[in-house]
Amino acid sequence: GRDDRALNGVNLEVLPGEKVAILGDNGSGKTSLIKLILRMYAFNKGNISVSGVPVENLDIDSYRNQIATVFQEYGKYEFTVGENIALNKFDAEATSSNIDELLRQVSFPYDQHKRLGKQFGGDEISIGQWQRLAIARALFRKANLFIFDEFSSSLDPQTERRLFNEILSLNATVIAVTHRLGNIKEFDRIVVMAEGKVIENGNFESLIARRGKFYDMWHAQFKSVIAESA
Repeated sequence: GRDDRALNGVNLEVLPGEKVAILGDNGSGKTSLIKLILRMYAFNKGNISVSGVPVENLDIDSYRNQIATVFQEYGKYEFTVGENIALNKFDAEATSSNIDELLRQVSFPYDQHKRLGKQFGGDEISIGQWQRLAIARALFRKANLFIFDEFSSSLDPQTERRLFNEILSLNATVIAVTHRLGNIKEFDRIVVMAEGKVIENGNFESLIARRGKFYDMWHAQFKSVIAESA
């Protein structure tokens, strides 16, 4: 029902295997773009294609089965830890080494058979621990495209750094929406959005050299550190 467009004149290509960070102020269109890619929103002008096929012509179930996502609002299932990660693929009678490895990667303190949530007699866990489970759930999937929307907002810096490294080493395409710029240099490409448009698009060095929006964001976030070390 809004009069202005959430996205306007976006022209963007993401290559197979590329690691792309999307930045921008609140309301710049980042999450709208992600949800259009996932066919969660319809669009009334322009086109989105995957490997040359218009997204509206793809089989929606087959398409989404190739994608793993972590949004700011993620599922909190009062099941066991393993069921939270593997969902209907979890075998309650056996121990999965794959799930054990994921729990180590996200530094989760309980084993895969631990029941969560007080409603069914389990333990309550923190927001940050729920977020770690959501990340493990995405990494459990053998996806071709991983999409992370502010996935690390409740993580401590050490865990965040380690998980960024895990994500950037994935043999898949990665799109990450983030405000946290500490690991931004490691991405292949940085896309900056404002008012529903892509205003900058390049690697870290080229955007710093341009001295535009990204340059301002970078120095606003790290100027105190720069000042202290000067």
